[in-house]
Amino acid sequence: MKNIIKYWAYFGIKNWKDIYGDEATPTYHATKNYPPAFITDSNTISFEKDGKEFADTLRKKQVAVDEYFIPLTEGRAGHEYQFKMNKPVAMESFKKALDFLKKNSNQVFSKKQ
Repeated sequence: MKNIIKYWAYFGIKNWKDIYGDEATPTYHATKNYPPAFITDSNTISFEKDGKEFADTLRKKQVAVDEYFIPLTEGRAGHEYQFKMNKPVAMESFKKALDFLKKNSNQVFSKKQ
């Protein structure tokens, strides 16, 4: 995750990377044993670039990934767009999330821990 500035809100300090390093980023924890992932983000004031990078990292490790990133041609969709259920992009995201769960829930919950 290249743009580390935006993550400071999670740690309460702007120099979080000096203290926690890469260990605090999702890509650090991506292994071939990572569960299937559904990754989505808006296209305005978002983490879209990071989400796509994370999806690529998981795919390189042969992890199943479904994603939904909203093209700007579908209009601006801001942070937490998926909770605005009166918007078509929110409904599409919800549908894709349900499809992902139907496809992957047996695989995730049937694995022995």
